[in-house]
Amino acid sequence: LFALNLVKRKKQRENVNYIIIAEGYMDVMMLHKAGFDTAVASMGTSLTFRQAKLIKNYVGNVYISYDGDSAGQDILRDAGLNVKVIVLRDGMDPDDLIKSRGKEAYQSLIDNALTLTEYKLENAAGKFDLSTPDGKSGYAIEALKIISALGNPVEQEEYIRIVIKNTGYSKQTLMKQLGLEDAQSQREEQQ
Repeated sequence: LFALNLVKRKKQRENVNYIIIAEGYMDVMMLHKAGFDTAVASMGTSLTFRQAKLIKNYVGNVYISYDGDSAGQDILRDAGLNVKVIVLRDGMDPDDLIKSRGKEAYQSLIDNALTLTEYKLENAAGKFDLSTPDGKSGYAIEALKIISALGNPVEQEEYIRIVIKNTGYSKQTLMKQLGLEDAQSQREEQQ
């Protein structure tokens, strides 16, 4: 991981709250120059579990600042890191964004970063025409696969709200598709 040595030095001096993972060294150099001095680069390769564990030695929070593959993103989450995704639009990378719009624009992206699940749901929504019945159902099925992988009913219910908003389907229908309707009904009956 390019520039991890700089994060290590900073951590020796002060608390480090998060690491930003960018794709290349130019992005990292621009981020450091702009004051985002906890940036590292994966150098365009998929992250490994070993790298994720190494990051975990320094912080609990990671911001991904590129459209990397979801396997790398999932590796970070599986390593016990809280993962957020900085959504870069218009084909820009951090270097381009900071040069054209300034560090305040990048800070705004950090402040509005999506959770990993929100990011995946947004990507899934972009694959379908949500104004059509087929698009809504296709999106709902794909989104529920993402949600079911969470394995935590509290998180699942939170993200089901996004699917409801995007499709108009009832919570009951989505819970049934997830196979959670019976479990929820039993809990409600016990109360």
